[in-house]
Amino acid sequence: MVKPKTGWAVLDRDGINVATVGDTRRAALVNWLCVKNGFMMLQHATDEQIEAMWAKKSGTAICTTVEINIYGQSKNQKPEIK
Repeated sequence: MVKPKTGWAVLDRDGINVATVGDTRRAALVNWLCVKNGFMMLQHATDEQIEAMWAKKSGTAICTTVEINIYGQSKNQKPEIK
């Protein structure tokens, strides 16, 4: 059995969009802002700027960040989220 890796994702009305999965909560927020809202976050964006944009955009949606376990067999296989 493969040992799971801990990650973060955004859970919204549509469930977990695999494109939001990241190693950190910050990465999941940035991924969600890009995937769901079409925003491009610059590399120098501060945590405060990302959190402010998240609060503004997620306030109209029912969503939250969740810690997840990621299981995978190889680099060529898509992760399975449980």
